[in-house]
Amino acid sequence: MELELILKKLEILIKDLEQGDLPIEKSLQIYEEGIVLAKKAEEKINNIQGKIEKISSDGEIKPF
Repeated sequence: MELELILKKLEILIKDLEQGDLPIEKSLQIYEEGIVLAKKAEEKINNIQGKIEKISSDGEIKPF
């Protein structure tokens, strides 16, 4: 799953939770799904960061 799609899904889940009108069981399910997606996003970001560091000729992370 692409990082952009993961972030979009997280955004939707957050909006659903912020409404505050969901049953507690549904809120917990959405929260758990959000945690899984957040971990996937973190893995993808770390992977991208590793590739950027590898590409950099002097090993320093340079701002975009």
